[in-house]
Amino acid sequence: MPFYTPVDFDYYAPRNVDEAVTLLSEKEDSVIIAGGQTLLTLLKLRILRPKNVIDLSKVSSLRYIKEENGEIRIGAITVHNEVARSQLIASRCGLLSAAAGRIGDEQVRNRGTIGGSVANADPSANYEPVLLALDARFTLIGPQGRREVGAREFFVDAYTTAINKGEVLTEVKVRELSEVGYSFKKAARREQEFAIVNVAALLWLEGDEIKDVRVAVGE
Repeated sequence: MPFYTPVDFDYYAPRNVDEAVTLLSEKEDSVIIAGGQTLLTLLKLRILRPKNVIDLSKVSSLRYIKEENGEIRIGAITVHNEVARSQLIASRCGLLSAAAGRIGDEQVRNRGTIGGSVANADPSANYEPVLLALDARFTLIGPQGRREVGAREFFVDAYTTAINKGEVLTEVKVRELSEVGYSFKKAARREQEFAIVNVAALLWLEGDEIKDVRVAVGE
């Protein structure tokens, strides 16, 4: 018979990234929660049984969308609806906007975060193929300092990323691609569910000639 309540754990709500990194270093068997759309289910079913849960939702410095030096920078706890409805993202990186708008339902999009989805690395989630096609970069902060990892190195395998023990994913960066054709297709039993397969495509034209094409598939 499955469990529907998590095992007992200690709960921490840091106010900044440094505090979160310190907690990860000091508290053994810890997990990070942001929006909780995946983690809460794993906790309730006792698939995960951590001793400590570190909640990033109070780290307000990680919730933003801004433009800088030809890039769009998105804080890790920015929720899906903010990504989907951002005029900046829609005008400069429409592929990302399209994918975010088709995640789950309204409730999920109002709670789930881009950082949580990326760190979970579910191959049937919307963001993964899109961020691969976009050559996204991810900022990680840990005991050894700050580093950036490109999408091809970040997504190691299904549910496996390049995030090291003690590191916190703080930011997603994508280039502005306002003059590029794009498409995001998702096949699912119901629109609100994870995809059976999803495809992200980018197309660069130079006059009547195709200059470059990128296609990434998630399943």
